Amino acid sequence: GGGAQKVHWIAWRKLCRSKKEEGLVFRRLKEFNMAMLAKQAWKVVVNPHSLLSQILQQKDLLVVGVRWQIGNGELVSITGVPWLPRPMSFQLIFQPRSLQPDTKVVALCLDNSGWNETLISEEFEQIDADCILSILVPIEHGRDEIVWHYGKQGKFSVKSEYSLACHVATEATPSSV
Repeated sequence: GGGAQKVHWIAWRKLCRSKKEEGLVFRRLKEFNMAMLAKQAWKVVVNPHSLLSQILQQKDLLVVGVRWQIGNGELVSITGVPWLPRPMSFQLIFQPRSLQPDTKVVALCLDNSGWNETLISEEFEQIDADCILSILVPIEHGRDEIVWHYGKQGKFSVKSEYSLACHVATEATPSSV
């Protein structure tokens, strides 16, 4: 082929070089995205009255009502994760006797027939065992999902958040005697 033009391939790292380095100044998307996120974080730091700053300031109150709802138990670790219907921590009070900390909730279930009550009574203090056994295991095991404990069907609402915020504020205010 006398008239066919050939493609001259060039390495991506060369395309990403600055003009001074004879590159085409293409952006590396991962690094560029990180820089853009850092820019937004900087705005939060220097402008505490921005909407994003105010949202981030309220995250602690939001976390108070968030927990896992057990479906198949494959995503949720037994310890260190809010999954029990026990406000405010939604976590175990005592550590399991011999299970590893990263053990998933599914290890506490029998195949398609509910909780392994024998294992639970051996591994946990009575107060934690009772709390675990109070959770209904779904007949059709769906995925574990994050829910808002104080809302209907696990859905967040301003009304339930407001009620929780008032409760937390009342608990935090020392009573006058």
